[in-house]
Amino acid sequence: MGSLIAYSGLTTKIRAMQSKLITPEEYREIAGLTSVPELFAYLQKHPGYNQLFARMDPAEVHRGDIEALLRGSTYRDFTKIYSFAGQKQRKFLDCVFILYEVSVLKRYLRNILDSRPDSAIQVVQNDFELHSRIDTRRVAESANIDEFIHNLEGTAYEQPLLKLRQTGSELTLFDYEMCLDLIYYTKIWKSKNKFFKGEELDMITENYGMRIDMLNIIWAYRSKKYYRLSTAQIYSFLIPIYYKLRAPELLALSEAESMDRFFEILSGTHYGKYFTKEKLAEVSSMEQIESVAAKQMHLKNFRKHPYSIACITTFLFLKQKEIRNLTTATECIRYGYPPDVILENIV
Repeated sequence: MGSLIAYSGLTTKIRAMQSKLITPEEYREIAGLTSVPELFAYLQKHPGYNQLFARMDPAEVHRGDIEALLRGSTYRDFTKIYSFAGQKQRKFLDCVFILYEVSVLKRYLRNILDSRPDSAIQVVQNDFELHSRIDTRRVAESANIDEFIHNLEGTAYEQPLLKLRQTGSELTLFDYEMCLDLIYYTKIWKSKNKFFKGEELDMITENYGMRIDMLNIIWAYRSKKYYRLSTAQIYSFLIPIYYKLRAPELLALSEAESMDRFFEILSGTHYGKYFTKEKLAEVSSMEQIESVAAKQMHLKNFRKHPYSIACITTFLFLKQKEIRNLTTATECIRYGYPPDVILENIV
């Protein structure tokens, strides 16, 4: 009864917001569009985006404008949920918001290290500023990594990034992004027991435990296949949290002398059923498998426990995926990809 009272209004609000998410049929319509202004005009009429997109002329819009507005939509929806949440839920949401901060910081890092100026990167939404202590205008002006870290003074990111910087190693964008991910998942994992108990704690543990395990598998795989890193280097990048993937199994994956051996070891773990040869042959990346598994887990929890923290985590997950899909679709349409290729990348 307590959960029903605590979540009844919030679940009703989130169901209404979820009804405005883009459907598979609408994704097929989007994949058939031929220009960025045409996509913008489509979103102007969509109930999930019409208010946010109403003030701009589709004929004058650019890719960066769409991406900035899509990010603004994420922060706006987060703020709506936050306003309906209780005190305990808000404390958890404060931790979850770190994910959005990490996403913003990664864009700034890419701008510094890849030398790809992005005019949209300096657009800061008011809803983001409501929940963040980061001075994004100041951080956006960072000319190098040292300035970037200095401009994060007093935040949760300063000391971990400074410690990484002081290793003296030849660091890459990959290193800094991994450090930011580590900050986020460690914060969530350490905080969950403070906010939840019983079934809600079990759901949050499964939610983040499964995703951490799968991300560790994917990062170990990518490190071996694309970066040719040593076992010690691979292991240093991984999140030191273990759910259904045990530490010795993760070490064995990092030590695998070949990709065949990597998948042989993986098949003997809890996650072997997800990364079978048959499933890998059907998708373009391991990340797609992780995304599908995470979506199934969220929807399962929401169906079983609609008046619980699952209503929040499920919507935020689906919204995050939608923004990624629309951002990818924008890029694909911009380069003139055919509809079937766009669908393959976004659905």
